[in-house]
Amino acid sequence: LPGQSPQYALARLKSERAAVISMLATLDTEINACAPVSRLPPELLCRIFSDLVGLEVDFAPELDGFPSSMPWVRLSHVCRHWRDVALNDPTFWARLQLPLPPRWADAIISRSQGAPLSI
Repeated sequence: LPGQSPQYALARLKSERAAVISMLATLDTEINACAPVSRLPPELLCRIFSDLVGLEVDFAPELDGFPSSMPWVRLSHVCRHWRDVALNDPTFWARLQLPLPPRWADAIISRSQGAPLSI
């Protein structure tokens, strides 16, 4: 940009881009909140999530670093609301399905918050 050092201009543009990305994330959250499923109480979502965890169906192959033994973890990546619900429900994390990579075992045990584990 005229009259600015290249380093300053680059820093300013990166800052503006970060602000736009943040605004888009906020808009995405607001759009997701308008979906009918977002009006379900967290307790009902927890129940649905729990039923899905119990399924012995591999509804997603290993992808994006998720082991095929725990495809239900993808539920916590659908939207911010579902993630909050899943992360705050110890029973969602209380079922360990083996084999389980060590990096996942620590996270799952921590997220189970002392709930009885089922292996």
